[in-house]
Amino acid sequence: MPLKKPPSVLRMSALLVLSLSMFVSVLMMHGDARAQIISLSYRAHHAMGGPEHDHRLQQMEADDAVRKLRIKQAVLSRREELLRYQLRLLEQERLRMGSSEDERLLESLRESRDELLMLLKDQQSVDRSVADYLRQMWDAEQQAKAISSQIQAPKKIFINWPVEPRRGLSAHFHDKEYEKFFGIPHKAIDIPVAQNSEIVSAGDGKVKKIADNGMGYSYVIIDHGGYVTLYGHITQFLVSEGMSVKEGQPIALSGGRPGTRGAGPISTGPHLHFELIVDGKHIDPKPYLPYRRQLHVKPTL
Repeated sequence: MPLKKPPSVLRMSALLVLSLSMFVSVLMMHGDARAQIISLSYRAHHAMGGPEHDHRLQQMEADDAVRKLRIKQAVLSRREELLRYQLRLLEQERLRMGSSEDERLLESLRESRDELLMLLKDQQSVDRSVADYLRQMWDAEQQAKAISSQIQAPKKIFINWPVEPRRGLSAHFHDKEYEKFFGIPHKAIDIPVAQNSEIVSAGDGKVKKIADNGMGYSYVIIDHGGYVTLYGHITQFLVSEGMSVKEGQPIALSGGRPGTRGAGPISTGPHLHFELIVDGKHIDPKPYLPYRRQLHVKPTL
């Protein structure tokens, strides 16, 4: 009869396999990214004792750290390409305006262009900007998941369009082209809309989070009593945390134009980023939104 290994040995073996697999995963990384991951692997391997679920939690945290650092590396590798693409889009927008008399809009375009040109010349500033943006985006994701996990999932979901999709969608849920270009999974739909357009609440609910991150990624999270909606790339907030809101009530003004408040460093044009979260998971909002005959998906690029 074969001897059974004690639980401590089994735990050590499992954690050793985890550490080795993580080490292989990050061989291609460099600098701080590699150091952070190796540190996480070391801590997970040496965390002997305690309940089994603690070790599973450590494994999940380490895997999540690997995933986030891979995304960061992917986005940073595209930073110059993204900036030049944003500049081209701004120039196209300026040319479309021609001899427009809207001096305020023209000045906004000039300021956005100057902001991007400055970033293009300063790689370290770009790297910090991208790192801050990813942290803000992941913070938003985790907060929305946490809020939705605290409430019982509904039998039915009723939401309305936060802005009218007159120009279709520029990116859909889990958009492969989006991820290929930006290096980030897309857990939302993007609705093109003019800069500073009014955003309304998709349903009755309570404002749980207002995040004003200046030139970074700004957003609103609303709890609808069973599910949560998130509205990203905000230039101005019209509500405050703790407020109760009704469906169709204005909550914010939209953004997304490169180089403006709330857009962050990788947005390529004015739009609303809209997420739906149920029971701690992102789901595609489209099946729960009212049908629009003109709705179609435009290429991301």
